[in-house]
Amino acid sequence: ARSLSVQQLCESFRSQVRSATAAERFEAEGMNRLELKAADGRQVDFRQDDQAVIRTESEHGVVRNRERYKLPANSLARFEIQTERDVTMAALIIVRQSVGAGEDSPREFRVDAVLGRDRRFMVKGE
Repeated sequence: ARSLSVQQLCESFRSQVRSATAAERFEAEGMNRLELKAADGRQVDFRQDDQAVIRTESEHGVVRNRERYKLPANSLARFEIQTERDVTMAALIIVRQSVGAGEDSPREFRVDAVLGRDRRFMVKGE
């Protein structure tokens, strides 16, 4: 897996969420993962790993691509999904932890994207 930047992670996250038809979030024992599904059978998973977010793209159960996005030092990533008035938003949140006395409280960077937004111009039945 090649190592990419946080900016590239944000661009990929937005793009994948906007083209997805379904999203599901999983969290258990320190594992935090977002699963996105497309109408054509593709699936993209984003998951927190040691100081990185791993993006895995698969098609019909076969892994096609895996990318590693390195996070800043002392940072963690988490994912959220919220639905309001038939609009589903997915969020990538990167939190930089304080490391010493006298430092500011944790800093949070958030990227929001509307699920399926890029599909809004598609003909029904596609």
